[in-house]
Amino acid sequence: MSKNAYGFSAIHGLVIIVALAVIGFAGWKVFATDNNQKNKTTTNSAATQTADPYAGWKEYCDTKNSYCFKYPSDWKFTSSVEGYLTAAHTTGPNEGVDIAYYYPYVHDTGPSDFTVLSIGDTSDGKQDFKILAGFYPGDTTSRYYLIGKSDVDNYGLKVAQTAHYTNNPRFDEKGGMFRLNTIFDFKSEQEIRNWFNSEDGKSSLLVFKSFHKKA
Repeated sequence: MSKNAYGFSAIHGLVIIVALAVIGFAGWKVFATDNNQKNKTTTNSAATQTADPYAGWKEYCDTKNSYCFKYPSDWKFTSSVEGYLTAAHTTGPNEGVDIAYYYPYVHDTGPSDFTVLSIGDTSDGKQDFKILAGFYPGDTTSRYYLIGKSDVDNYGLKVAQTAHYTNNPRFDEKGGMFRLNTIFDFKSEQEIRNWFNSEDGKSSLLVFKSFHKKA
């Protein structure tokens, strides 16, 4: 075989080796990138699944009636049982929020107009409750109420509308009440609305979402 033939074969072989190396590196790079992306997705998914908005919170349970709710550990809390009445109160660290539980609640002042800002579910979504957010026109406080699901249809409650609704609504037919009102007197309707997006407002919604009855 001629020297040129040997030289051609050597060059040809070298080209093949370089091409295989390039293909192999490209394949490894794609695999490594894809694997790294999968690891990131798995990590992010795990972080999302393990994130607990109630981490470090405390829980109150009415041992007589089996209703429970959670509240931030730095909020003040009191509870009492007097005869037939069970009561519990928790207030935010700046004392701008008062959340109260009564079972049963016997006082009433009749129906009143109520402007609905949102209607939501408790965390498990399986119990017969709705979370009502809004305010009484002419009042100066923001309010959350736990209500029975049937009230939504019975009273025509719709978001962004004002309905003629019962004052101090109960969440069951035996008279249980779970309500929030802000302590500060807001100067405008917009301030009342803005409170729901504040830190106290968001924490208060989590309190209401945690409400449940033990099986």
